[in-house]
Amino acid sequence: MSSIKDFSVRGVCAGAAIGIAGFAYLAVGGIFGALLFSFGLVSIYVLQLKLFTGMAGNETLDAGGLGRLLAVLALNFLGAWLVSLIGRVSPLDIQSKAIGIISGRLETGWWQLPATS
Repeated sequence: MSSIKDFSVRGVCAGAAIGIAGFAYLAVGGIFGALLFSFGLVSIYVLQLKLFTGMAGNETLDAGGLGRLLAVLALNFLGAWLVSLIGRVSPLDIQSKAIGIISGRLETGWWQLPATS
């Protein structure tokens, strides 16, 4: 496989893995959901996929490194977006759970921990 194609596939797959892990967390929730999300992160490491947050600390900020970071970020978004299309047709109530989490964080403020119920 060519290096550009390999890079692209690994970037999209990393975004998809994070998307699936997030989907699993929202579907299950709690400790078990957090464990499922961690399997998504472990799969990215084991399969040596290209995740933006994993590359950000290791790239130089010259033109080539910045270009690779931006490309990986775009590819990760693409992979997560593809998974989100599945979430839109899912019978699970994923969107309202995600909106609830976001609303709670916005009401609390970034410097405080959210209240647990």
